[in-house]
Amino acid sequence: MRAPFRIITILVGFALIMIYGCPSKQPLTSDKAKELLEASNVFRPQFPVVNLTEAEVQKGKDFGYWALAPQAEHHRENGGMLLVTPEATHYFQGNPMVKNPVITLRTKLGGRLIEIKDIQPNPEIPNEQIVTYTYTWKFENDVPQVADLFKDHPPTEGKQGFAYGDNGWQLSQ
Repeated sequence: MRAPFRIITILVGFALIMIYGCPSKQPLTSDKAKELLEASNVFRPQFPVVNLTEAEVQKGKDFGYWALAPQAEHHRENGGMLLVTPEATHYFQGNPMVKNPVITLRTKLGGRLIEIKDIQPNPEIPNEQIVTYTYTWKFENDVPQVADLFKDHPPTEGKQGFAYGDNGWQLSQ
């Protein structure tokens, strides 16, 4: 009669340890996601690639940063090309197309998190959440010469995975 009692005691003890002894998974909150993103390398200074708005394309022309290139046959489908002026090559790299213009800055900029918009489970990876957020580059701090060009630049949307592990929530690789 002792063996069944001993087995039951061990099973009950194991169940209690599993229920009370294991820390429960804390939900990923917006505040926690913001804290982890801001402490990460996501917004470290880097050479930003900026999608220019129509207003920024026009302002860049007005400020003398670029001009419309003469039409070339291979650029017609993209609406033409903008040529960065020699004076502006200190700030910009490459020549953006008129349609969907994208330009790279030559100065590393840090980013600024604006808002955590959404947190959803990753359907492909268990114990992972996908955080959607908006951010902007710190144009005014790092490139004051072109800050006026980008002063009305809309926030950019980003996504980052977060995994729950032994140390709680962390950014996924």
